Amino acid sequence: ELIRANKESWRNAPGNTQIRTRMAGMDLPKLQSLEYTYVRIISAGGLIDTGVSSPEHIYSSWKAPNLRNATFKRIIPQPFPHSITTLILELPDREREDEELFNHLRGVQSFLRESPSIEILRIRTPFEINIGFDVSYSKLTMPNLREFDLECKFDAFEAPERHPLSPFMRSFSLPNILKLSIR
Repeated sequence: ELIRANKESWRNAPGNTQIRTRMAGMDLPKLQSLEYTYVRIISAGGLIDTGVSSPEHIYSSWKAPNLRNATFKRIIPQPFPHSITTLILELPDREREDEELFNHLRGVQSFLRESPSIEILRIRTPFEINIGFDVSYSKLTMPNLREFDLECKFDAFEAPERHPLSPFMRSFSLPNILKLSIR
């Protein structure tokens, strides 16, 4: 079942404490698949919550020992104990070009570092990338990853090494990769 997390509704809805109490720490021994979508809110001041550092990662308190497939949409998941083998990440929309993308990818890398069980990884970037910048990411070995699919929109670069996703992809060590797709 799709769970939609909305920070504003968590904070302002009547009974939000009851909802949090009822959803936190749930025991889901048969749960095998999770789709978690973060609904972005534009506040009265025009600020957009992108879900990158959202405190509403309620799924991380659940006990789901059989969770094998997870999809996170418009949120960067926080590390939590799991045995996920198939992971799909649809990154949040961005407002700024460079530092926000860097933070998103660093968050993805942080989650992946705590996810050695992942065998199939799909990452989608819904935003267009049209500038290059110099960043670096720490090395990350994913020993069980067999399939990696990266889907992004971007303009052609004169210097491909400056493409924002280049250093992210170079940071991976994928000793058992069988299929790599970049679109």
